[in-house]
Amino acid sequence: MKAFHYVVLAFVLMTSCQAVAVELFDAPPWQETQIYRGKDLVVYDDHLYLAKFWNRGEQPDVSPHVWTPIYMNSLPPAWSRHEVYRHGDAVFFNGKLYLAAWWTIWLEPGSLSPWGPWVYLGEADLSGPDISLISPEVNEPLTSEYQPVIVQVTDAHLSQEPADYTVTSTKNTEFALEWLADNLIIKPLSPWADGEFTLVVKAKDTWGNQSEAQFSLLAEISVPIQSEIIAMPASGEAPLKVLFSPNITTDKAINYYRWDFDGDGVFDRQDTVGRSQSYTFNMPGTYQTALEITDSIGRKDTGYIDIEVENAAPVVSATVNQTNGHVPLTVQFTASATDNEGIASVAWDFNGDGQVDTTSDTAGTVSFTFEQVGNFQASVSVTDTLGKQTRVALPNIEIRAVDPDSPTARVSLDNPAGDAPLTVTLTPAVTHRDSVSVQDLLWDFDGDGLTDEITSTLDPVQWVYKSAGTFFPTLTVQFSDGSSAKDVQQVTVQESLSLSIIGNSIDPTAGQAARVKTVISANLSLTIQIEDRLGQIVRTLVPWQEREAGAYEDIWNGLDAQGQPLPQGDYYAVLNYRKDGRVVRFDLRPSTSGAAYNPSRSRIPSTFEPYNNKPLVIEFTLNKPSEVTAFMGLFNTNTRLVTFKNREPLGKGKHRIVWSGLGDDGKPVVTTASNKFLFGIWGYSMGDNTIFLSSGPVLNSFKAQPSIVVPNTHTETSDGNSHLSFSLNKPADIELRVSDIDTGALVRRQLFSNVAAGNQQLIWDVKADDGNGVAPGKYRLGIRAIDPQGYVSPYLYTVQRVYY
Repeated sequence: MKAFHYVVLAFVLMTSCQAVAVELFDAPPWQETQIYRGKDLVVYDDHLYLAKFWNRGEQPDVSPHVWTPIYMNSLPPAWSRHEVYRHGDAVFFNGKLYLAAWWTIWLEPGSLSPWGPWVYLGEADLSGPDISLISPEVNEPLTSEYQPVIVQVTDAHLSQEPADYTVTSTKNTEFALEWLADNLIIKPLSPWADGEFTLVVKAKDTWGNQSEAQFSLLAEISVPIQSEIIAMPASGEAPLKVLFSPNITTDKAINYYRWDFDGDGVFDRQDTVGRSQSYTFNMPGTYQTALEITDSIGRKDTGYIDIEVENAAPVVSATVNQTNGHVPLTVQFTASATDNEGIASVAWDFNGDGQVDTTSDTAGTVSFTFEQVGNFQASVSVTDTLGKQTRVALPNIEIRAVDPDSPTARVSLDNPAGDAPLTVTLTPAVTHRDSVSVQDLLWDFDGDGLTDEITSTLDPVQWVYKSAGTFFPTLTVQFSDGSSAKDVQQVTVQESLSLSIIGNSIDPTAGQAARVKTVISANLSLTIQIEDRLGQIVRTLVPWQEREAGAYEDIWNGLDAQGQPLPQGDYYAVLNYRKDGRVVRFDLRPSTSGAAYNPSRSRIPSTFEPYNNKPLVIEFTLNKPSEVTAFMGLFNTNTRLVTFKNREPLGKGKHRIVWSGLGDDGKPVVTTASNKFLFGIWGYSMGDNTIFLSSGPVLNSFKAQPSIVVPNTHTETSDGNSHLSFSLNKPADIELRVSDIDTGALVRRQLFSNVAAGNQQLIWDVKADDGNGVAPGKYRLGIRAIDPQGYVSPYLYTVQRVYY
């Protein structure tokens, strides 16, 4: 990447001198055995040469007596009738380019071809560079103070001369620019201000052709008050338990949070610290949940989110007391059913003819006698009070009615349901005529139609179910006379899972990685994905695969699917697995996040001296990734003077708050001996599957020296400037904001690009944005770091006096 700095339309650029692009002219490459005559053009080593006279074997770059190198870094002069031209002179005539092969005057280029003195090169480039807007896209506003504008500049003779570029706007006059391929990255050195403006980019190529492009842009920078809601999950079947968390944008303290969960216009809950809220939707429907917030200066905003609650189908199971026997065969059918809205009807079709044989309004046991020989697939259909129906027609309720001379089979299970791995003992029993004997017992333990084991006695057998799901063990008994009997039962195997994070707060830029540890009790087909806080998948850690029961560790290095760094923030490991034909989501956030607690913190001193570079420093410790709300209020007054953090996601470990005694408005906070400061802090757990990426830059130990700066003085201890010292853990841009403490007015904003990591010092010249010295008084100085991924660190503040 080539970079140059441009202040008040001035650039510093690397320049180069290159021959004209050879692809412009139809010149063949030089060949050693080729015979050349005067006027011949060749290309050698990416340079253009013109032959002076007949030659062969004369290498162009070492034979100046034979070959003339042609350099053309700009549009050549126009041909003049009275000008004398010699070998190698280039001219521009009637939109075309020519070279003089020998001495000539008066003769127009192109005349007497091909015997005249002029060599035609090609059409002249008379078009200026093409300039197009890449970012922001059309109708997309600039949303951050230092968001770059990216334009694409393309031209066959693209210039890198500083004087050939001009960038102006109706808002900013200072820019830092970087070249990336043919993209020009325009970075404002002073922040964009809200509103519409025009950006003008002018570019001139090396041939003198100039272009201008004007782009109408919109900046929406000011921090509004905005209420948004994060819901986990936002859809599902009733009864649906949803965990709601506020996601607030503001530069003030939020005094009230009011929730209307079911969208009836009545607020159900209110709190003052922004706790996560849990609410259960018992009935199907679409609910518009609302969160109204009110900040410390009375502004309000309401955010909405739609919660889709579906009507879950009834959960139904069915069993029979026997699946085969002699006609007339009386079978007892038992159905159990549960539904959130209630059961309206239970309908049985015993013989599988599609006709309902009996109906009731409750589940239970009914009997039916099969008079005819045959196989009958019984089914039960259960409908809830809202019309949702579940039909069950499974192998374990298929009836085989046989004649009195046919054999029958029965298998009993000692453990038909349990957790994987589930060991089940299956005991067979048969009836048959005395004249025949049992030959083989064919066991299909999982009901997939394949024989898993063959035995020849009626001894019990065991099978271990290692996968989760519903299985239909089938026994087929073959007899010596060629007859057979069959029985089917049902086994239900449950799974247990655990997911934990080892290293739940990492810095990928330091080579750190998180380990996602999973323990599964059953064989599962599963995938593990990394999601951001809005549920968007940023990385598939484990693609769909079969895993046997056991413990696993999968490593995530904090990069996305393309191997690029992700912005600092909270991410979540989510496991999905298949069971009985559906995908089950295992996400720990709904059950383990949102709990409020008070993080441990350092002792708060009784006094502090911000004007002597001794601000109030509060250190607190998080034992897990959490969202943090921290503020300063008054002991005897229910108000917030300043909000340090508003549900800001932070990683595990120690964190620091530095306060210079100023409120949200930038003015000093006044207190009394009877109404002292009261510090408040809340942590909200972010779920046991959280991985927090601490990849953003961190600022510490910010000071401004001297404590009283006297501009335009030069002594052994002071040069009249404000010297800003701080530590930075990784390279970043540093933004400085200076505001008048008495009025709260912002007087200076300045961006320092590409500041190196370590202990650093920057200089503020004690001037305002207009270039004039600031008035005497007290000023709040704030710095924050901005990394290439767009992460912006919290401000660190200090105070300084200016005296004349």
